[in-house]
Amino acid sequence: GSIANESSLHHCTELCQEMSQYAKQKNTQQRQRRLCLPEMVFMDAHISLKKKKKSQNTSTTTTNNNDIFYLRLDATSALTEWAQAHQEIELEDPGEFRGVSVLKSLDAEQWLSKKPLTNNASLFHYDWSFSTPYVGGDGDSGISISSSNRHDANVVGESLSSPSSNSPDGWQSLSESGMPMHLLQDRSVPILYFDQLVLYEDDMHDNGQVSLTAKVRVMPTCAFILIRLWVRIDGVLLRVRETRIMVEFESSKIYRDVAWKECKWKDLDSHNLPTDVRAWRHDGVVESAGWHSLLSRLPHITLPPNLDAHSVISILETDESADHSDP
Repeated sequence: GSIANESSLHHCTELCQEMSQYAKQKNTQQRQRRLCLPEMVFMDAHISLKKKKKSQNTSTTTTNNNDIFYLRLDATSALTEWAQAHQEIELEDPGEFRGVSVLKSLDAEQWLSKKPLTNNASLFHYDWSFSTPYVGGDGDSGISISSSNRHDANVVGESLSSPSSNSPDGWQSLSESGMPMHLLQDRSVPILYFDQLVLYEDDMHDNGQVSLTAKVRVMPTCAFILIRLWVRIDGVLLRVRETRIMVEFESSKIYRDVAWKECKWKDLDSHNLPTDVRAWRHDGVVESAGWHSLLSRLPHITLPPNLDAHSVISILETDESADHSDP
């Protein structure tokens, strides 16, 4: 997809900056948090999955009351969720909220330890690794599922990052993955569609790499999406956050698996992982078997509250359509 133009970037930056202000700040005269977006943001690139009532036209790409199920993934939604997490982090607070914190490069940490600043105006006060807790959805609507047992026939909106619930329309927590992986491994059926998108990326001023990517595969029996956030801060931290979403057409169920892994650079040796930065370099598109093997060996970390590692949600009827756009 094309890189966002100046106007789109400016609008998104203003939106995110407004969202990122500390929510409990009482003095409006205090210094405001300022942030910027990744160097490359592909705002036009998106994935959308839609399931409509049989009698409805499937050409539209926005959710409405005729949609049984609608899900959209895009960079703007991921970045706004990242920005909103800053509302719980004070300007000078080194803490974190939902996996978002203010990280520093190795050079910055060493420099500050030798010469603390008396005026901290030059310090970053936002997460420049853009480590969004995003697991899918498009902000306000997230995933929308209609409920046939509601007399008003309104669409029930369930955000993909919302807490699981016991309601018929809510995510149900599972003790282990419920994904029918044999459907993806079945070579007797064709892959109807496959693509990979880069939603945003940044080289962190030559201090590492961050990228948010999404893959989609559609088969006659299912649709599968993998969302991956990859963060490498040289000498400081390695981080990977993966969300897998699978729509099983026959059962009309959506499964979701979420896994967060990370390791501080100083702890790589203890996990028998390489400390040479060259072993962890990745161009964001070509994924070697060796790189995947390294990712699988990174230690898991605890997910934020109200985000289940494994969950499922049911949808209605059996007509599915998949639409993907990457102008």
